[in-house]
Amino acid sequence: NNFQITTSTGFKVVLSPIPVVNNVWYHVAATYNGSSIKLYINGCLVADSAHTGTIVTNDFISAIGTRSGSPLTDHFRGLIDEVRIWNVARTPSQIANNMNNLPNPTAEPNLLAYYKFDGNYLNMQGNATFNGVPQGTPTFDLEAPIFPHTVIDTTIVNAASCFGYADGS
Repeated sequence: NNFQITTSTGFKVVLSPIPVVNNVWYHVAATYNGSSIKLYINGCLVADSAHTGTIVTNDFISAIGTRSGSPLTDHFRGLIDEVRIWNVARTPSQIANNMNNLPNPTAEPNLLAYYKFDGNYLNMQGNATFNGVPQGTPTFDLEAPIFPHTVIDTTIVNAASCFGYADGS
């Protein structure tokens, strides 16, 4: 329920103000354009936070589906259908138009990696350099932990109109 990034100016966490409900699928997208981080849920912008700097790269283990700095032992308890990694900030219309379908990932400019997790960790974009390797031994029979909901340095942009909240909360 958040997006985390490290740039040359520091580490930043942008949390979603939208509570996550168990057993409900969500499309989550985050963009960074060098001046702000935007977080979208189901195609709707829910958080916009100022941040600057160049993205820090390193040779640390990167992981999809962890909730802390322990990618080998602390796994997300749920299902992840697919993950896409781009080297440009996608526009709101690009996110909305392709959130449920990306018919030809090998023809998408600026798409670095596309994982569908169909029994493998292959990069469907085609660059085998970014093929994944399973890490650790996740268990799926434990109840998901409850995390307190806090908003850190974000602005809720249009959550009321996107999620039908009558009072705008």
